[in-house]
Amino acid sequence: MARSKRKENTTGFQVKPIGRVRNRIEPEGSPPEGSQLARSGEGWRNPASWGEAVSELVLDKNLAEGLDGIEEYSHVIVYYWSGDESGKLPWGQEFSIKFHPAGREEFPLVGVFATRCPVRPNSICATAVQILERKGNVLRVKGLDTFDGTPIIDIKPYLPYYDSVPEAKIAGWVSDLAKFLLQGLQ
Repeated sequence: MARSKRKENTTGFQVKPIGRVRNRIEPEGSPPEGSQLARSGEGWRNPASWGEAVSELVLDKNLAEGLDGIEEYSHVIVYYWSGDESGKLPWGQEFSIKFHPAGREEFPLVGVFATRCPVRPNSICATAVQILERKGNVLRVKGLDTFDGTPIIDIKPYLPYYDSVPEAKIAGWVSDLAKFLLQGLQ
């Protein structure tokens, strides 16, 4: 199979959104009444509560055919821009190269690349989500951890043999952080 040659971009790097997230979760507002996000203590600010969030990925209509066959998968990885197009970062946070995860000093001071924090040099995020249904150019998913209007950069099928590493090692503090975040769900 021949690969197309790409012309080198010497003026900068550009990414064009392929669609937008549609849900009822606003960055400055409250989560939908009665939702798991609303019942989780800190609400949508608690990352552990996002697993129940339902969103629609609304692709540009001219890209709808790109979803053909996606129904055969249970999960996809959604790549999205967590800041807005003006460069404003989520939650009004300012970028810091090192910080304490969740803003808690009981966790070590670590570099941004050792975290999954959405406040990054480039606000690109990725989340594996469950597919609930597809209708035309709209993919309804569960577990996407972002807000209404978020630009979608790409969607790829989740492949367990490729995307999962069962023997992967993680930093010890990450387990402690997960316990801390899950306390908000109880």
